[in-house]
Amino acid sequence: MKRKKKEFSRGVPTHIYQKGFDRRVLFFCAKDRLVYLSFFFSEAKSRGIQVLSIVLMFNHVHATIICQSERQMIAFNQEVERRYASAFNRASGKTGPVFMNAFGWAQKRSDADVQSNLCYLANNPVKKKLCRRGIDNQWTLLAYGKERYPFSDPLALRKASRKMRRAVALAKDSMKRGQVLSYPLLDRIFADLDQRESRQMVDYLIQNLSNVDYEAAARYFGDYDKMIAAFDVTTGAEYDISEEFVPESDRPYEEMIKVVEQEGYDLVKKAFLSAEGEEKMRLIKLFRRRTSASERQIRRFLHLPFNPASKKLGYEDYSGARYSDFPGPDIPDYVYSDFPG
Repeated sequence: MKRKKKEFSRGVPTHIYQKGFDRRVLFFCAKDRLVYLSFFFSEAKSRGIQVLSIVLMFNHVHATIICQSERQMIAFNQEVERRYASAFNRASGKTGPVFMNAFGWAQKRSDADVQSNLCYLANNPVKKKLCRRGIDNQWTLLAYGKERYPFSDPLALRKASRKMRRAVALAKDSMKRGQVLSYPLLDRIFADLDQRESRQMVDYLIQNLSNVDYEAAARYFGDYDKMIAAFDVTTGAEYDISEEFVPESDRPYEEMIKVVEQEGYDLVKKAFLSAEGEEKMRLIKLFRRRTSASERQIRRFLHLPFNPASKKLGYEDYSGARYSDFPGPDIPDYVYSDFPG
């Protein structure tokens, strides 16, 4: 039976969602997210697309945008995906798809539906146990609607170190010339910064990249403070698509990131994704021992294939040995839905 074609109405808030290929992890570090946001906001601005909300999860992205045509929306999403996939693969030395072939979308035609959708996006990190409130998660960008440096000490350039002033000057000049934040550029910007300065720089870059229309979003609730209050008490819902929610915390992804950093891996180059044989086996054992990750999450983190005929993840090294021969919990069969769980 053919699926009924969706009707698109211009100027209507539209929930779009993109998920990693096979639900694999898309973002391992702040630089990954900054590169993605740079492409997203650059494309939105150049195409005249209004952004009401965006949230970056580990293996998928949600956004609420307003477009003037379905063609404009499709072209926007395809270009953001293409540019990020190209940059991700180039930085990590990988090839192949980064996103699923198709993105999903659902239009919100009433004020109540828009309110519910915005609450839903804001609470994605809460549902995944990454924070207590949506505004507390840096990658919902909610905090930037009221503060310039919500996750770091306010930056006072006159008191900043020489290396910080150089980094700000480089970032400012690049963005003024319309240059997107590539991995090489970010490496230069962050090269000599300490941890405190790096946090300030992330805040600085986000506030200058973002063109989220907080005022337009807040009008659905009355004002910004009422909007945040609504997010705190209402989780929102998405009834326009068939979603299979997997009740797993995303904290194990943070734990696995910490492990690979401790093992000396660069989170931009991501050599752990190309690890073979004994090294891949060693990483899997480390994740099982040091983190609370499920087998499914380990597979998604390391970008490993899944054997749908088996209830266990079948990890194969290049000599033919199967990692499912090692102790690990069984994974129940599940259906890939149209919506990222």
